[in-house]
Amino acid sequence: MKAIARLAVGLCFAAGLSFAVEEFRGKLIDAACYKNSPSKSTGKIAQTCAPTASTVDFALQTSSGKVRMLDAAGNAKAAEAFQKGYLKNDKDGDFHVSIMGSRHDDTLKVESVRGHKSDTSVH
Repeated sequence: MKAIARLAVGLCFAAGLSFAVEEFRGKLIDAACYKNSPSKSTGKIAQTCAPTASTVDFALQTSSGKVRMLDAAGNAKAAEAFQKGYLKNDKDGDFHVSIMGSRHDDTLKVESVRGHKSDTSVH
């Protein structure tokens, strides 16, 4: 009976860790542009699909080149951060961000978005 209880507690703990909040860093891109781009594998996708004031669907391109779509709440937070000027592009036109959230397949469930070198984040 104790072994079963220990197993149950271990499984609950492992399940809790799978939904832990993590920090994801990379370049914010326009997800609609990315989905329609024939050159998804190029290193210039962050510049080709840089977000604008009218962007409503966002994605994060990690340093390894993986692209993760933001969930609906993440899109709203990224748009708000972009509109309020919390996200600034660098000299190459890239928007470096730090996203707190959890990953579910290729989608990020976003808790907050913060621009690189910014003290302000959108929750």
